Amino acid sequence: MKRKRYTRKFQPMAVERMRSSDNIGDLAKALGVGQRCLYKWQAKLDHLEPGEEAPRTNSHESSASLRKDYAIGSAFWNLYIRGNGK
Repeated sequence: MKRKRYTRKFQPMAVERMRSSDNIGDLAKALGVGQRCLYKWQAKLDHLEPGEEAPRTNSHESSASLRKDYAIGSAFWNLYIRGNGK
């Protein structure tokens, strides 16, 4: 299934509506997005300066970054276990 993409104008509008909404679930349904998506957008936009645009993340870059982080964590854990004689 192909992932939906939303415009840069849609995301801030959705987050603004989210802030004034009493029921996030109903808002998500009305907008055609998941609640989790709204919360992610809110977290992303809350860290931006006024007027600053959020960078687009490439899903392939994100996956590669997660794999790298996992590999580093695994290597560290293996060294930790060996260093403690377990």
